[in-house]
Amino acid sequence: MERFFRTVRDQFLAKQRYKTFDEINTAFTLYLNDYHRRIHSTLECSPMQKRLGVESVCQMVPEVADIESLFRLKRRCRVYNDGTIRLRKQAFEVPGCLPGGRVTIYYMPWDLSRIYYGDDLKLAKPVDLIANAHRFDNANFAHTKEKDNDTE
Repeated sequence: MERFFRTVRDQFLAKQRYKTFDEINTAFTLYLNDYHRRIHSTLECSPMQKRLGVESVCQMVPEVADIESLFRLKRRCRVYNDGTIRLRKQAFEVPGCLPGGRVTIYYMPWDLSRIYYGDDLKLAKPVDLIANAHRFDNANFAHTKEKDNDTE
């Protein structure tokens, strides 16, 4: 890399004085196009030929691969007394987990709608705080009051 910068300094910057950034950008683009196509003595080919001749370091992911699982983050969370965990100020129900214990969760940081927990990757349910707050509202009690009145 240092060799490349020295070459740019010696071959490109030393040749001319440029007045604007546009002039420098245009001239440097032309210089790089020539540089990448010119045969280099140490490579015995052009840098472009060398790069195109190298197998890609990227590996193809099979179509059947579960790509989502490759991006999931893993974290240990405390299970609160109400059977929930907290992640980014959001509560999730984790039924079957021991309150006071810890559970491993798996999630994608950009999508907290699907949080998995445990070794068998059960889906944690987001807690709807508004529905929880109104679970004993009049609509629910009206039905039970009618039953109570019928029995009297």
